[in-house]
Amino acid sequence: MPQKKILITGASGLIGKLSWSLLGSFPEKYDLYGLDCTTDFSFHAWGLYRKVDIPGSRMTISDISDYKKVSEALAGIDTVIQLAANPSPFAPWEETLSANIQGLHNVFEASRIAGVKRIIYASSIRVSEGYCTFEEPYRSIRDGNFKNVPDKFPLVKPSDPVRPIEAYGASKVFGEALARVYSDVFGISCICLRIGLVSADDTPSQKQAGIWCSHKDISKIIQLCVDAPGDLKYETFYCLSDSSHKWIDTSNLRDILGFVPQDSEDSRKVMLG
Repeated sequence: MPQKKILITGASGLIGKLSWSLLGSFPEKYDLYGLDCTTDFSFHAWGLYRKVDIPGSRMTISDISDYKKVSEALAGIDTVIQLAANPSPFAPWEETLSANIQGLHNVFEASRIAGVKRIIYASSIRVSEGYCTFEEPYRSIRDGNFKNVPDKFPLVKPSDPVRPIEAYGASKVFGEALARVYSDVFGISCICLRIGLVSADDTPSQKQAGIWCSHKDISKIIQLCVDAPGDLKYETFYCLSDSSHKWIDTSNLRDILGFVPQDSEDSRKVMLG
């Protein structure tokens, strides 16, 4: 089987580095390239210094708002792992607009012209933040008031209405809608990942339960998306590790991609004391 030529945008971000580390361990399968506005490819994980080895010849230094640079980076690419974005929920609208709206459109449109077959789009669990902000029992789960949580309650499904609570979350909803356009109209396989909390130290949130996704799990999910059959034309997945306090339905990850979490929020918290 020939190598898949993959471009990771946002390659110097945490998830970009994790993706490069895993996919790069299979050089016979994946031919990796990166795009980012910085050249810092080192990161700390579990207190250990790690360096992601991205040769300069495989890296485009650019913001995704630069359409020309994006187009050049996409020449001959089969699959795009679209991670580049302004990741702050508190970013001013102007900054969110540049990266998460205009820049994202640049990636999709340049991918169409370049003949890219698949785009894996990093959305966010924050497209559903309204559920755990305004509704029970999701709010009690978030706040750790588990005595208020019934034994059975409906999990939030990928098909349920989105409920962002700020411009960042709304920008991710836009990205999912844009992915649907490029899938339905232009035939590109588009997979949207509503990613939970992926922390630099690989630890669950102390403030919100049920939203953690470990380094191993997010990396594996992205690899499964890269390898998914070509007839997977559009799908949305919540990306979370296992948890006894899960309020989101991740069953389609198992049913469609065969994903089984390698890590558990509960066991990691026990390990950390």
